[in-house]
Parts: sequence; structure tokens; C-alpha cells
Amino acid sequence: MKVILALCPCLLAYAAVAQPVVPPDSVVNNASFATGTTPLAPGTIAAIFGSNLDDGSKNPSSSFGPNGELLTTLGSASVTFNGIAAPIFSAFPTQLNVQIPLELAGQTSAQMVVTVNGESSAAQTVPIGADSPGIFSINQTGGGQGDIQFANTTTYVAPPGSISGARANAGLPGQFITIYCTGLGAVQNPPETGKPAPSNPPSTLKTAPKVTIGGLSAFVSFAGLAPGFVGLYQVNVQIPAQVPSGIAVPVKISVGGKTSNTVNIAIIGNLPSGARIAAGELHTCVVTAAGGVLCWGGNSNGQLGNGTTAPSSVPVPVAGLSTGVVGITAGGRFSCALTDVGTVWCWGYNAQGEAGNGKTSDAHTPVQVMNSAGTAPLSGLVAIGSGHYQTCGVTSAGTLICWGADDENDEGPEKPAAGGRPVQVTGIPSNIAAVSGGNGYTLALTNGGELLGWGIDSSLGIGALTGGPNYGTPEKVPLGSVYAVYAGYEDACAVLNDATLWCWGANSDGEVGNNNNNPVGTPVQVLSGIVAAGGGDDDTCALTGYGGVMCWGSSSNGQNGTGPMGSTDTFTPQQVVGLEVGVVEIASGYRHNCAVLVSGEVMCWGSNLIGQLGNGDTKDQNMPVAVVGIGGNGLLEIF
Repeated sequence: MKVILALCPCLLAYAAVAQPVVPPDSVVNNASFATGTTPLAPGTIAAIFGSNLDDGSKNPSSSFGPNGELLTTLGSASVTFNGIAAPIFSAFPTQLNVQIPLELAGQTSAQMVVTVNGESSAAQTVPIGADSPGIFSINQTGGGQGDIQFANTTTYVAPPGSISGARANAGLPGQFITIYCTGLGAVQNPPETGKPAPSNPPSTLKTAPKVTIGGLSAFVSFAGLAPGFVGLYQVNVQIPAQVPSGIAVPVKISVGGKTSNTVNIAIIGNLPSGARIAAGELHTCVVTAAGGVLCWGGNSNGQLGNGTTAPSSVPVPVAGLSTGVVGITAGGRFSCALTDVGTVWCWGYNAQGEAGNGKTSDAHTPVQVMNSAGTAPLSGLVAIGSGHYQTCGVTSAGTLICWGADDENDEGPEKPAAGGRPVQVTGIPSNIAAVSGGNGYTLALTNGGELLGWGIDSSLGIGALTGGPNYGTPEKVPLGSVYAVYAGYEDACAVLNDATLWCWGANSDGEVGNNNNNPVGTPVQVLSGIVAAGGGDDDTCALTGYGGVMCWGSSSNGQNGTGPMGSTDTFTPQQVVGLEVGVVEIASGYRHNCAVLVSGEVMCWGSNLIGQLGNGDTKDQNMPVAVVGIGGNGLLEIF
């Protein structure tokens, strides 16, 4: 026992005087872990690797002084760069995490020294530069899943269940996400070294970064220091429209000619039709992850596609469509599905050829849409969109083919073939990308962002308000750089590339959203920061870039989703209760609306006369309720 007591003080004394050792090139960006020969920008969170960097007695981390600054001595360790004390985030015997002092701005190198219990390391030269972008990763190696979340949430943009103890879901085109990083360089309104970044006003980057997701440029809505944190940057970006799908889609940031490490996020790319959910007059349909179709609600004309005409307040599988479907659209009392081989199947009301199969009897199960001659199935389609009594499809060549009713020349100048078989629309460009239809009118979007319309003129946004047909002559809607188009019953909206929402039409219940209920002949701006919209009979909803839903117009059946005030009409956008974030897609029916969440769950609200909300009953709802699973078991999740 005496021997042990004699030895212990000697061992402690030896540990206390051991000299810290930092090998050359061992100071790196704490996010990217790029080689130590890569210059580090002032303000960057850096990692110092070596031995004896702390005595290991406390392993402390992230302590702040009385003035709110990060401490420059932590445990037994301190670090200087050119004699300037560096704030320390954490201290361990083999690693120190520090902030490169902002006072080094303009220099090309600095001498770094680590001191532990009075013993100092040999000075090491650390290269300094204006920019050293690095994106944090979950595994803290500089690669793999990125530390990237849906904007204004704590949900990671990652495969579900992939991050222990955290919520994760794949992202969708149009959503805004937050990338956490460091080393992006100088900012406006900078905090002092070691102090948290301010929030009002925030510290924004002086040099705008460029972000790519899946190799495509992403729109940057904010880039600067994360308020309340030291050395941490955040970049808010919108997932590009044409981003590819995958569980490891690459993300990079470039600033000042320097490019970050590559990290990954999970993306569910756009379906070719752009829709996983569609709402008709009194029914709703979704596409499942397996490529099957489920529908619920009214079924008087077979619009649920299950071989009966009995309504269902819970989802039922559509007969024969269990796999291979990549998009869904719904008209008044019919539905159509686009397959992965470019063919289309329709079911439901067919008195005017809405099923496109050369017949006029209702289809209680899906039938294939035929070509104009009726000799073979229509093929080669990449997108579809329905109006109240008509459907159009975009071919891989960019041409437009329509079928169904043509009472108002909403299919164009040509008349449909016998039994409503498809005809090609002429007089429009051959670079159509998307199509959407309303009650007696159709809108088509070109690859160049030009919007064209034909049918009832008061719904076209071309300035006319007569409510008569324009005889199928396509006319240009006075909008530029349109990203997406959404036709409601008598009103329509378009999202522009700058994420602004513009609407027009009858506006009898304020569904245009411009604070009155007067007819609107040409588009007016309603909101900004919007990625999608949906139009019903007399109401409109919009999806924000942060995954929230706003609705306006008539709320006679609670379709505005505003809870206690859900039966009150409103002429301006209102927040839907409980859907402030986390929504990836929306759809509007006659007087009901639905939303798909990042979890794959589906919520609906509004009229529920025949079970179109899918929650197992027929009671109207003035705020969102969850759609139940098949047979009423559990909750529906479509991916």
C-alpha cells in the first residue's frame, strides 16, 4: 500500500508535464476533414489532432464565459494562432475542436501552439484562406449522410430509420432544406470571435454560395451564420425540380472558388406526372410506394375502380393496379393513372369518353386509354392531367393528346374521336412539359416556362371575363418563367420560378386570394415562397417551401382547414391548423383538400359527404384528419 501511494503522485506529475504533440498538417476543417494543407478560413470550426492535447481529467465541452463568449481554456488545454487565443468547443487528449480566430482575416498562414498545464507543443504552420467550405456529416467523417434537415424542423433529409434517435424522411423536389456547415467565409454583421451569431439582423454571407443537389443547381434562400451558434453556418436551399431519386443524392457547396466535401441526402424524385395524390369531386386517390393505387370516397360511377359502385370512407385498392403506376390524376367523377411504360388507365364516369377507350359506358375497373384510331393502347406518355370532364397527356416528344368532353373546346380546336378517343392538340409548341385542366378549360406549360390556355375564357388568365369559349384557340397567359400550373374548377394558379404564386379566375368566393371576390381576368400575385398549389370548386390551397399549407376562399365545409374558424370564408390565405411544416404534396377536390406528409402519411379536411376524407366516417372536418389504412386498420402511409 505504501508503494502505491508513493507511485501515484509520480504518475500524475508525469501526465501533467507531458508535452502536447501536434504532427504537421493535423489541423483540419471539422466538417470536411480535408487534408491539413487546405487553407482554413477565419471563423471556421477546426479539429486539431495529436497526443497529450488535454490531460483527460474532465473531457469538458462547450463552456461559455460571463460575457457569453466561448472559453479559450477548457479543461487543461489552450490554443493560440499567431498568439491569438482560440475559442475551444471541446478538449480531449487526442483532439481539440476550436474556432479559427476571426482576427486572422487577410493572412495566409498562422503559427499554432497548444498548451496543456503549462507545457506547449512545437509551433505548427496552419494555412489560412478566405474560404474553406465544409458540410457536417452525421458520422463525423466528412462523407456519408449530411447534417441536413428540412427547414425549420429537426427532421433529417435521410432514409427513414437511418439515424438513431432522430426522425428522418426523404425529401421531395421543391422543398426547402437547411445545410449545416462551416468555413464559408466573411459575413455581414459579424459576431466577435467565440461569440454566438446574432439573429436580428442575421450574419449573412458576403459572397453568395453555390449549392448543387444531385448535380443540379439549387436555389439559395439564405446563407450565413446560424443564429445562436459559434462558427456554425446554415444554408437554406430549395431541392431542384428535376433532382434524381436515391438514398444517397450528393450535395456540395462552393464559395469563393472553393468546393466543400460531398455529403448525401435521400430524395424521392418527382413522379413523371408530378402527383402522388389526386382529389376529384367526391373521391381521392393515391399512388403507393409499390406503384399501386388506392382510392376512397364516392363511387357512384365506379371512380374507386374496385368493381363496385359502393362508396368507401376508407382506402380500397384499385383493381389491377398494384404495381407500375407512377402518377395519378382525378377529374370530376373519374380517375386516370400513368404507368412506368407510358400507358394510361382510367376508370369511373365515362359518358363523354373520359376513359378514352372508345366507349361511353362507365368503367368500374381501370380500362386502357386507346390511340385515336382505337387500334392499340395509347403509349409514350410522360405526364397526365385531368379537368372536370377531360384528360390530357404529354408525350415524350412534348406533344399534347387529350380525350373526354369538349363542350367548351377545352381540348383544343380538334374534336375527340368516337367514344372520346384521344386527339392531338395542334397550334401549340411541341415542347409541352405539364398540363392541368378545370371545368371547361385546359392549361399547358412548355419546357421554357410559357403558359398556354384554351376553353372558357374567364378561367384562362388572358384578360377576358365573358365566361364563353375561345373555340379551342390556345392563347398565352401573361406570365413569365412558370414552374408549375394548377387548374381549379373556375380559377387557376401558377407557381413561377421565383416561388411566387399568381392566381386568376371567377373568384366568386375569394378563391383567387387577393382580398376580394371580384372576377380576376389576368394573374395577380398572391404569395411568395410557394412550391405548389391546388384548386377546388371555390377554394384554393398552397404549399410553402417550408412544407406548410395555406388555404383561402369558401370554407362552407371546413375546406380552409382553420379549425374553429374553419367554416368562415376568407379572401386571403390562412394557415391550415397543424400543417405548418412537413408537407410534401397537396391536392384539392370539389370541397375537400388533402396533404401528403414527409412521413408518407396522408391528411385530409373539408367536405366528407361520402367519405372522401378517408378517415372512416362521413363527418365534415374543419381541420386535417389522418387517412386510415386499408380496411380502416391503422394509418395510411404511401411511402
